[in-house]
This record gives sequence, C-alpha cells and structure tokens, in this order.
Amino acid sequence: MGIRSDMDQVWDEIEIFRNMVNDLEDAVRNTQANFLVTLGVFCYCVAVGQAILYFKGDEKFTPLFFDQKDKDAPRKAFNAFFERYFSYETKSSCSKYFHNKEQNIYHSIRCGLAHHYYPENGIRINMDGDKSIEYKDGKLYIYNDKLVEEFKSALEKACCDMKKDENKWNELKIVLKNHDIYSGTGPVTISSQ
Repeated sequence: MGIRSDMDQVWDEIEIFRNMVNDLEDAVRNTQANFLVTLGVFCYCVAVGQAILYFKGDEKFTPLFFDQKDKDAPRKAFNAFFERYFSYETKSSCSKYFHNKEQNIYHSIRCGLAHHYYPENGIRINMDGDKSIEYKDGKLYIYNDKLVEEFKSALEKACCDMKKDENKWNELKIVLKNHDIYSGTGPVTISSQ
C-alpha cells in the first residue's frame, strides 16, 4: 500500500471536490470539449468560492448556496476563490486584458459561456498551451490543460486553508455528505412559482 498524501484524505472527506477535478481532467483527456472544460472550471470556482465565503463568516453564504436576493453573490464567490488562489501570472494576464473594459473575467468567460455559448470580448479558448491564461498581442488566451492543473492546485490550497478551521470543515463534510447529488439522497426543493 502506497503512502497517502494529505490531499488524498481531503479528497476522501470532501468527495465533491475530487469529483470536480476528475470531471475536468476526464474532459480534457477524453473529450477535448474546449468550451465545456472552461465553463466547468469557472462554474466550479463559484462553488468553491461559496465554501470559502462561508468559512470567512459571510452570512449570505452556506457551503452550497448563497443569498438569491444578492444578484452579485456568484461573482463575489468566484472572486473569493479566483483572486486568492489562482497564480499571480494568471491574474495579471486577466488584469491586462480587462484594463479599461466594462466587463471582467467572471462576466466575460463564465457568464458568456453559460448564457451565450461563447466567451465575450473575443477571448480565445484552446485545449493545449504553456500557461492557463495568457495575455498576448492584445488578446486573452485560455489553455484548458493548464487551466485545469491550476484549478486543481488552487483547490488544494483553498482546502488546506479551510481545513484549518476544524469545526467548519467538519460541518462542511456533513452538509456535503447529506446533499449527495450522486446518490440522489440530497434535499431537493422544486418550486412552481
């Protein structure tokens, strides 16, 4: 039996985080689904950001949900994860590209892909590259193979930080286990309104 890392224990405790990484890695390796991989990373950034804001004590956030009345909550959750845990180089490329633009990375990429299929502002998405996000020749390029690697690294750092608060970490494990979408045992509320 091999030596298990601290992250193996985290992946065992919070299976949904392992599933996020596995889904993204499988999509890069097996399907080459460019836009879908990028959308997955940016949506997962929102989900992880919700947990981060919950750990910071923001009452508008729980590990799974945010205050629906706060229309800016998804962007806040995205920024809580992206701004803290993605590399300086990635954030710098985004800052250069979005300087003097009305939109930002969350709106242009996550919302652009989710609502219009294409990222806004002519952002280029490719499967392979040397960096996760690169500003070059006045354009922003996303390279999914490296973006997934960077997401995984950022998620590992975020988990290490969250795990420092043992009480909330244990609460997070319980909440996520009780809301197991894979087994269909989680609470589901359907509103006809």
